[in-house]
Amino acid sequence: MIAQQHLLQMLGDGEVHSGSELAATLGVSRAAVWKQLNALRALGLKVNGEAGQGYRLDQPYEALDKATIQGALTASAGGVLHSLRTLWECDSTNNVLLDALYSEPLSPGIASVCLAELQTGGRGRRGRHWVSPPGSGVWCSVSWTWDAPPSDLSALSLAAGAHVLRALQKRGCQGLQLKWPNDLLANGRKIGGILIDVHGDLAGPISVVVGLGLNLIVSEATRNQVKADGGQPPIGLYELGFTESRNLVAADLVSALVDLLRNYADTGFSRDKSFWCAHDFLRNKPVVVSGSSALSGVAMGVNELGYLRVVAENGEQLVGAGDVSLRLNPQEPAR
Repeated sequence: MIAQQHLLQMLGDGEVHSGSELAATLGVSRAAVWKQLNALRALGLKVNGEAGQGYRLDQPYEALDKATIQGALTASAGGVLHSLRTLWECDSTNNVLLDALYSEPLSPGIASVCLAELQTGGRGRRGRHWVSPPGSGVWCSVSWTWDAPPSDLSALSLAAGAHVLRALQKRGCQGLQLKWPNDLLANGRKIGGILIDVHGDLAGPISVVVGLGLNLIVSEATRNQVKADGGQPPIGLYELGFTESRNLVAADLVSALVDLLRNYADTGFSRDKSFWCAHDFLRNKPVVVSGSSALSGVAMGVNELGYLRVVAENGEQLVGAGDVSLRLNPQEPAR
């Protein structure tokens, strides 16, 4: 993968590069360059061929830089950091940290972080595939261990979404919303998601891996792939006029998640609940919940444990994230 990674870095300046130039710099044949260019296209990147001139990447690319990210972390996050890895490729950053927990459990009170350019098996809720082409977003995970599980562990994904949204607001992103239980939206379209994996015994110690996928750029190929899989077309921050450095955004998000986990046993979801509800995309909207049983009603926010409150014909019902599917009900008007 070294040639592919270096090829992407060369194309990242947005300029046109001839096949012979790329081949000479990489020390490979032009046929090998052509093969790697097609591999990048297959990953969801748009590489344009300029007739008689060469190739150009049709999106900005800023490679992950470990030193930049680590140097831009908050002092509180950096002070409890055990390790930070930046990988070119992995199946998923959550899986990398879960494997590390199996082989070498973390002591309580320290964090490990993993970021990747490319995930081949990125996961969303309910086993859905998270499309994560190289350089197109921030794909990262943070692991943490407690001596005993926090009482409102069930609300951790909501608290994580709130902290991520705050970090993006500080970078100038406005108008973003949160969708229960773990999505971030822009203009009603998905821009990011949270995935929580739990490892250990509920009697303690217990570890969590908090995964975040945040779209910066969504190519047409990626958008079409998501649509083909039955999902709603996603959107990226750069489509909204956002221009901040990918590495600095990554540092902000890692800091936000580490600081959340560092304090969660003491504060839980309580300090984030009002913020979450103020940015709740579903509030006062008709929804349909499907899973072990069907439910339709009006979403009325969440309770202290992160359960969705749905007012149905027979009164208020509480819905846990679990293995449920949630969508807006187009047949009913919003309140």
